[in-house]
Amino acid sequence: SRSIVIEDSLIGLQAALGAKMPCIITSTPSTKGQDFSAAHAVFTELGDGEGIQVTATQLREIALGGK
Repeated sequence: SRSIVIEDSLIGLQAALGAKMPCIITSTPSTKGQDFSAAHAVFTELGDGEGIQVTATQLREIALGGK
């Protein structure tokens, strides 16, 4: 109940959802065209410094709050 899966591909997303776990996507150049509409959130990167798009606190909120 306090876990979240971070994936970069449709196959990973499907596996997470099959396990009934919330999943966010951080896409890669080779997966950015895949349909991630079933993900709880999609980010181009999680990053450090200036590239931060999401914090650990936000990930927790996504995991606990659902889609």
